[in-house]
Amino acid sequence: ILFGSSAAADATFTERGPANVPGRTRSIIVDAADATGNTWYAASVGGGIWKGVHHSDLTTVWTNITPAAMENIAVTALAQSANNSQVIYAGTGEDWSYNVDAIDGGGIFKTTDAGSNWTNITPTVGSVIDPKFGNISRIIVDPADENIVLLSTIKSASNSSYIFKSVDGGTSWTQVE
Repeated sequence: ILFGSSAAADATFTERGPANVPGRTRSIIVDAADATGNTWYAASVGGGIWKGVHHSDLTTVWTNITPAAMENIAVTALAQSANNSQVIYAGTGEDWSYNVDAIDGGGIFKTTDAGSNWTNITPTVGSVIDPKFGNISRIIVDPADENIVLLSTIKSASNSSYIFKSVDGGTSWTQVE
């Protein structure tokens, strides 16, 4: 590289998509069910959940698998079970410090069929989701048991964060921090 030139100017980039989807990608996972590593899931704030399959002809086909019941598509976290690849958890709502256009979420969703159907597993307070679950920042699934899940939430505007644990696949949650 010559002085004053950029390595990026000499690099070759290939668009992998999904194309024409608004939002920031906050989470990507490689499908544990695909030994080739050619199937990915992507979570986008403002764009929902996408499943992409890369083919041998170098094309990638992306399919929107955002559940119709998800009232907001600010998906910020994804986690797939290592021992049951059909189980995926999706957390919604972003709240990053100094992000003036952060989008609040609608809780946590779970699929047991690799994204064909999703269920909102967010605890409620009365008839609304628990506000502690409005901004999910990270999800971790126990590699040996898809029912043991940790998730963290953060709300920088109120300077609050929480860690929750479920041992029953999201039927109930216990605040552990």
